[in-house]
Amino acid sequence: MKNVDMEKVIEFLKTPRGKACLFFGFYLIFFIVLMFMFRVDDSSSKNKSNVDNNLPFSLSNIENDNYHFKYTYKIDDKEYVYEGDKNNGVELFEYNKEKYYSSGDDFLSNKQNIWSKVDNPYIIKEFIDISAIKSIVEKASLVSKTEYESGMIVYSYKIATTTLIKLIEKKKIDLDDPVNEITFKTDEDNEVNDIKYDLSSYCKYKKIANKSCSIELEYSNFGKIKEIKQPE
Repeated sequence: MKNVDMEKVIEFLKTPRGKACLFFGFYLIFFIVLMFMFRVDDSSSKNKSNVDNNLPFSLSNIENDNYHFKYTYKIDDKEYVYEGDKNNGVELFEYNKEKYYSSGDDFLSNKQNIWSKVDNPYIIKEFIDISAIKSIVEKASLVSKTEYESGMIVYSYKIATTTLIKLIEKKKIDLDDPVNEITFKTDEDNEVNDIKYDLSSYCKYKKIANKSCSIELEYSNFGKIKEIKQPE
């Protein structure tokens, strides 16, 4: 019986209709296998990303390097504000009533409508670089997680000055000072849009501050900043 059925199938496949069925059947199986492979690959990529980041929130919007920023430093009784736009490693911002342009490690300042090369104007600049931020939080200890009805989540961390010095300067020191604090605020998609440091312990050790030291990094307009061209 099986031989008869197989013979009928073979005969059918020799007909124009059978050949058409064989053709479409092959491509149907091909696309099913292809879709399965893509799903497996996508799943593996997501799992790898989670393992690499090892964080309870996402920094991808900041890592995409296209946003408006406002960095506010409060050192003892003085306040310093940097505000501007960033796109693909290039920044155009204002600080201390002066306009600045930066690309990589090069900085230009506009004075009396003349752009000239200047030193990096950022104070303790190591705390605004996204790679450094990731390294710092990965070594910090999570203290609390607070969820709000708006969808915002606030993650609070603490980190010792000894750990910061080891990360930033590759030095080992022995201190028994109070820890520094870091908070990450996210939107409803768990994307970070605000980072705040209390670095009083670190700044006192570095003799940057006598009493207190904090930095707040605020981000907005993700993906909406147009190309920033070098001023002439």
